[in-house]
Amino acid sequence: MSPYFQKYLQKTSNIPNKQIILFALDISKAMCHLASKSVIHRDLAARNCLITKDVRVKLSDFGLSVHGKQTVVKNLRKAPIRWLSPETLSKGIFNEKTDVWSYGVLCTELMTRCAADPLAPRDLKEAQRWIKEADHPHRIDGGEPRELIEIVDYCCEKSPSARPDFMIVRNKVHKLHQKFADLELAHALSPNPN
Repeated sequence: MSPYFQKYLQKTSNIPNKQIILFALDISKAMCHLASKSVIHRDLAARNCLITKDVRVKLSDFGLSVHGKQTVVKNLRKAPIRWLSPETLSKGIFNEKTDVWSYGVLCTELMTRCAADPLAPRDLKEAQRWIKEADHPHRIDGGEPRELIEIVDYCCEKSPSARPDFMIVRNKVHKLHQKFADLELAHALSPNPN
């Protein structure tokens, strides 16, 4: 098995929704830890995660990470445009709330199993305009589990102050994972599990 999470999502068929939620939980826990240490990842995406032998997700590629509450970058030429927040695209700002935005985009990658880049088939220029102008630029029509859409919308709020921090994200995803576990248990205990 490839340790690269993006490849795993693309090549593994029939990943249960509960497992996708667990992946989202693994990533939210890691990002919560980084935020507690005042580390901004700045390149959060499925391509920068690894999958372990016991099918858990770990963050990787900290090459763009910085220590601090906020940083401003003047040149975004090599930046991953499709994962960036409106304020990053407009002002070069990176902070926990911009990482939260990228987490929302990563959730769309989970839902679509990385079938295409976020906001495809838009080219980079159109994607950048869409991120800045659309109300919910990363809301997708397809993908599973649909329950992640609420998290995507919350993480990708236009206003950074309306976005949650990673502690709130982690708690919301944990509740969602628990809901899936409870449904699975109820189904298993049902006298007629069909």
